[in-house]
Amino acid sequence: MAKRASIFDCELCGTLSDGEYAFSKFGQEGGGTLSGMTASLVPVESLDSLRAERHHVKRCTKCGTFYRYDTSYEYLVNGSEEEEELVRLAPIEAKDRMSPEEYLRVMREYEERADEAGPKLRFHVVKSLAMHYLAEGDSDAMKRLMGRHPDLTPRIMGCLKEWRGRSSDPLLAQLIREAKGERGLLAGDGG
Repeated sequence: MAKRASIFDCELCGTLSDGEYAFSKFGQEGGGTLSGMTASLVPVESLDSLRAERHHVKRCTKCGTFYRYDTSYEYLVNGSEEEEELVRLAPIEAKDRMSPEEYLRVMREYEERADEAGPKLRFHVVKSLAMHYLAEGDSDAMKRLMGRHPDLTPRIMGCLKEWRGRSSDPLLAQLIREAKGERGLLAGDGG
């Protein structure tokens, strides 16, 4: 398999937000779809059922980034409605769809190039690294990451708590306590 382009160099994935949403209602102007921006994203599994068509994982053909795609359609007499949502997955969320070598290559690249990411991509890269470090139990790497990106710390901690399901993960609890104590960034968070 040929080496894929980097997400940092991908014309599509480098410009998408972590979540994209579209809503359209037949007969009304101003609605839109995600079809234009998802043209180079392909399903990674067979779309052999209506459920699979409406809820599946896509992958960028250029850089290999994974996305969760959900759509719903409702037929209404006064104008049918369609909603679409595209959510970029962190590499650890798609780890079972990559080889171990590919996963480690992506994480290394994120570590090396995090500071050069544009605003939309930077949050994804830092969040992905934080999820990886948490899964690995690497508190030192996590602290270095948060130190380099203090403006993202509150959002990242919120994402990590959601990802871990508000579990009693000791590393996450320690990091949250430290973030509250050192910067007061999560004051009033309650967790």
